[in-house]
Amino acid sequence: FKKGIALALVATTAFTFAPVANLGTPVVAEAAAAKTIDATVASGTVTYTGAPVTVSGLITGDTYTVSADNTNSYVTVTVPTADVEAVGSGNVSSTSGANTIFTTDDTHKTITFKLKNTATSISLDFAQNQPGNTLATVTNTATNVAVTSVEVKVADKSANTFQTNGAADLNLAASFADIDALGQKYLKFDADSVANVTLAAATFFTKDWKDDTVGAVAKYELSSDNAGVLNVVDGSNAAGTAKFELGQAGSANLTILAKDATGKEVAKATIPVVVEQASTNITKVSFSNVATNGKTVLVSATGVTNTDLTSTDYQYKDADKTYAVAGTAGYADATTIALDTLVDKTAQLYVVSKTGNVTYSTNNTNVATVDANGLITAVGKGTAEITVLAAQSNTYKLQEAKVRVTVSDASADYITAKVDGSEVNDTDAPVNIDTASSTAANAVKSAQIVPASAAGNTEFIYSLYQANKTTAVAGNGNDDITLTAAGVVTAGTVTSDKTYMVKISTKKNGNIAGGEKWVKVVVNTKPADTLEVEKEITLNLKDKNTYTLAPVAGNKNAVFTYKNDPDGTKGQSAGTITLSSNRIFAQRIGSTRVKVTEVATATTRETSKYVTVNVVSEAAKKVSDLIVTNNAIVLEAGKTATLGATATNPITYTSSDESVVTVVDGTVTAVKAGTANITVTAASSDTMDAATVTVPVVVTTPAKPVVVAKPAKVTGVKVTNVKGAKVKVSFKKDAKAAGYVVTYKV
Repeated sequence: FKKGIALALVATTAFTFAPVANLGTPVVAEAAAAKTIDATVASGTVTYTGAPVTVSGLITGDTYTVSADNTNSYVTVTVPTADVEAVGSGNVSSTSGANTIFTTDDTHKTITFKLKNTATSISLDFAQNQPGNTLATVTNTATNVAVTSVEVKVADKSANTFQTNGAADLNLAASFADIDALGQKYLKFDADSVANVTLAAATFFTKDWKDDTVGAVAKYELSSDNAGVLNVVDGSNAAGTAKFELGQAGSANLTILAKDATGKEVAKATIPVVVEQASTNITKVSFSNVATNGKTVLVSATGVTNTDLTSTDYQYKDADKTYAVAGTAGYADATTIALDTLVDKTAQLYVVSKTGNVTYSTNNTNVATVDANGLITAVGKGTAEITVLAAQSNTYKLQEAKVRVTVSDASADYITAKVDGSEVNDTDAPVNIDTASSTAANAVKSAQIVPASAAGNTEFIYSLYQANKTTAVAGNGNDDITLTAAGVVTAGTVTSDKTYMVKISTKKNGNIAGGEKWVKVVVNTKPADTLEVEKEITLNLKDKNTYTLAPVAGNKNAVFTYKNDPDGTKGQSAGTITLSSNRIFAQRIGSTRVKVTEVATATTRETSKYVTVNVVSEAAKKVSDLIVTNNAIVLEAGKTATLGATATNPITYTSSDESVVTVVDGTVTAVKAGTANITVTAASSDTMDAATVTVPVVVTTPAKPVVVAKPAKVTGVKVTNVKGAKVKVSFKKDAKAAGYVVTYKV
């Protein structure tokens, strides 16, 4: 090895290096500084002050290129014919007297030539093609170094009439034209709108880019530098038309280019555009309550025009207290939401806002309150004003609307009725019982009608009538049906389906008059099929806005129909959802019912059940019930411990450092000394939030056992009395001893 090093050193020192100074100073080729020509344009003429430019100092016999970075200007190179030789086939050249003239054009942007004889210079000149800057560069191909460059700047002198006539030149309303602080006109629009533009093509441009009369224009091109504010659609055509899609508030520049048949610029205009927040944020305010019987009725709100109308929106006629589809002659938006303290105690307010962020407040909580979802609740007699605020955004301004609410005392009792927990009435929710002769296993031959009084009455009067509600059944019974004083209806024997009406009445209670309720009862010849369907579902507008109903019938070949059928007595509204067959789509906050009907067959009658559908803004979730009993752990390496975590939702475990501690299914295993954290997470669900608990873990090294050596005997021990009770102990020293233990026994 040493020998190898020695040889290497000898070999290394055998080299001879020339001193650096002997190499001389390296030469770095640099391009000459660019020359700038600011051309002037007037009356159709472009004047290049300082051109032609003589480029000297070139080397005879070398090859050069002259290149233009674009075709705004054509570059010409003039050299005596005897002193130049074209190189390659990509040159465009001509002769003029004793000179050869090379020229760039739309397809040839580079000239290549070789100087000969004694030539050391060339002449550069320019011919303008369209406005803009052009950089011409002369390069020696042998060194690939730019000898010089010349930049030509030509301004666009085209003029348009916009600054004089304003938006009229775009066939826009004159109100769109404004003047900024510098006196410059600009276009102003509202966000989230559309404007159709048509240039006054014959007169929009009064001068072309050369400050001359505008020639033939083959095409106009309208474009924007900020599509989020101003998006130009279909803006490239001969007619100068376009559609402006105005997005969020902000500013943009609208560029209008006029081009000739070859695609070259004839004229150009740049117009500032300002898009302001749209003032119309709220587009519709409506409500539903008991009085509207499930209809969504438009209400007049200050500062709002109801425009976003659908076929489920209704208007009100004050004269006869009736409702009709919005737009029906003689009907108008309700001027107030009328409630009472007994029956019609709540109203659901619906607000359509562009931003979708709406808050509600009341000016009189003694009369009416309103919750975060727009549910108004009557408190006491009087008048209140509900304020609706739609939040601002980049596109829309903050908008306020006020809705009037009047609360009165109820004048008459209001009665509801149920059978087996389901509400019944005289229209779409009858009491169905089976003929007494039915042998079906699921036959129901009697039913108990259970009424409830809003006025607190407990005494009810039951009367049986024919289906026309005018002809009473003597004695509340016949061969078809009987009605007891307790409200129990029992079927007789019928050979065809029979319909009767039960009137439930209450007497006056204090200042509240008695009320009445009609219930339809049908005695059927065919039994109902068994039908099971969801009783109630809740959707939200955030992440659970659809649901598919899945009814199950005894008849495996059952056919079902579905209907959005709100209960007006509960303030439900059909506009809460849309329905496509058995698929429910949440539309807005509120509630409704879906009627699920099994079509009648030869052996079973039509059978229906209702599904209540509630729509909220977003799902209300419970706090997680995650519990971790062992919330801090100290372990020796190699030992285990249990976290003791429990939760309704699935639990996962992670270790911050698996080289220190691992965790599997809640069991912690110490690996080596150190610290780490175990993260215990209970997953989220539709009804419960996620939760996380962090458990610190300290892992220690096992203590080593202390081994105590057996004491060795010492030699040469002597004990002599010194004085009184004192003694002197002496012994031979042991070099290996760590210490000595002396005991004294009496």
